[in-house]
Amino acid sequence: MTIPLDTRSSEPSQASTLAGRYELGEHLGAGGAADVYRGTDLRLSRPVAVKVFRPGSGTGLKDRFEDEAVVLARLHHPGLVTVFDVGRHEGQAFLVMQLVEGSTLRRRITEATMTVPALVELGIPLAEAL
Repeated sequence: MTIPLDTRSSEPSQASTLAGRYELGEHLGAGGAADVYRGTDLRLSRPVAVKVFRPGSGTGLKDRFEDEAVVLARLHHPGLVTVFDVGRHEGQAFLVMQLVEGSTLRRRITEATMTVPALVELGIPLAEAL
């Protein structure tokens, strides 16, 4: 099964379950090399975020994918997501992470100009996480 990676669609077009364990739902966002879906870990009955890397999104994808998984799995901080799993399904690489509910930074920035106190409130924990 190939996960459709057309970011114009908010839902995968097929019944999408990766590795027999991660059921994909709503499309949450997209980056340069991957799409992120709200998912469910069917084994542990918990919500997760599943980052599905696009095939052919550039040379070195395998290395970048593996590097990202290893780095994130080693980090522990309240401001960072936890990596739960990494794998491949029918040739597509995926990364399973903690699902964080709420607005994105991109959305906050585009919705309205942020005041200085709001920037400080957001910036301090962001800087601590970095």
